[in-house]
Amino acid sequence: TDEICGIIFAKKVNEIHIITFDDGINYPVQIVRPGQKMPEINATRGGTDFQKPLDYIKEKYKDKVNLCIMFSDGGAGPPRRPRYANKFIWIIYDNYDWVQPFGRLIKSVSKEM
Repeated sequence: TDEICGIIFAKKVNEIHIITFDDGINYPVQIVRPGQKMPEINATRGGTDFQKPLDYIKEKYKDKVNLCIMFSDGGAGPPRRPRYANKFIWIIYDNYDWVQPFGRLIKSVSKEM
């Protein structure tokens, strides 16, 4: 994930908001700025609901998103299409049959990122 942050910051992004979730948002939301190391992200409990972070983004940031990257094994139902769907990347690990409901898809062989 440090590599992903490096790529994002190379595009002149000022900060990355890391929202971990399962069946709800796991607080606190962490913010990473250029030059900072990616924080340790603890595994979530399961019961994944993709809609929960999208609802949080709508409420907290009014859907003002430059880029949204969703890391998951894909084990959840599809969320509603957000206004920023064209700025959405799914990184799905160990689930080769999963099809994204919108945005772009990157499949990974392991969640060790």
